[in-house]
Amino acid sequence: MAVQSWQTVNEAALSELGSSARDPLDTILGLLNTKLKVPASLGFTGNVLNVGSSRIDVGPDGKKVGYPPLAGVSIDDLTGTFDFDTGTGTGDVQTATLPTMTADYYVLVGVEIRSDQKIYVIFGSESATEAGAGLPPFLSGSIPVGIVTMQSGATGGQGDWVTPADLSIVTQFGAGAGGGGGGGSVSDTITQASHGFVVGDALRLVGTTWVKAQADSPVNFAHGIVSRVIDTGKFEISFQGKVSGLSGLTAGFFYRLSTGIAGGYSLAAGGNSTLSQTLFLALSSTEAFLFIRHPKGAQ
Repeated sequence: MAVQSWQTVNEAALSELGSSARDPLDTILGLLNTKLKVPASLGFTGNVLNVGSSRIDVGPDGKKVGYPPLAGVSIDDLTGTFDFDTGTGTGDVQTATLPTMTADYYVLVGVEIRSDQKIYVIFGSESATEAGAGLPPFLSGSIPVGIVTMQSGATGGQGDWVTPADLSIVTQFGAGAGGGGGGGSVSDTITQASHGFVVGDALRLVGTTWVKAQADSPVNFAHGIVSRVIDTGKFEISFQGKVSGLSGLTAGFFYRLSTGIAGGYSLAAGGNSTLSQTLFLALSSTEAFLFIRHPKGAQ
């Protein structure tokens, strides 16, 4: 008899996902989609931001508890919505005062979980360009959930927004992203002889070999950033989270994969928008938060 999908995927009980042994594959995939290690899931319906519950960490009492710095704080099933047209929150999302926007300007909107077990929506400073919009003022000690890029409409003021076209404007932070001064990252240690890389190099994977990425073609877009060089034959690559040891950055600005320098990045977007890939948001001159975007056509 042929081996069934539930036997190969879930012969043992997947207790961390809340799945019984031998659940149907569709059930398992649904759990993976909703219970990965991210603080919450974000999505849009019109101008309404939906904040859905997601896997945090399940303690011995069966309660979901936050990552540091909210370790031990129960944040079971936090959900809700935020209406950008009215500033109204529902469920566990708090109502917020909408900023008075200049017409057609951009603002970065942060979503965070605080120690009172509520979800807050906060606004950065506006800018005429997406790259110039200021980082939202995440509260020290909170769990940042993500950043949403919003653009005001032709009227401006409060509650006049351009409906998000797709989820590329949503950046969801991964597990362990701490507010203020801390936070983990999603990374891997790579063994590759004579790699020649330095911290900050943007890389892509070709077969089993890592090479420098470049925004000269969608197939050359980056998959990760070198976050640590261990020795000439080993390095650490990060895919999400905080990276330190960079240089020359301007805090609050987005950096994109360079079109002309392999492995490099710059403030300027490529002349062709289809060749523009955002890599990270600078937190200081030496630190950045990765949220590598993979535009349509990227490999």
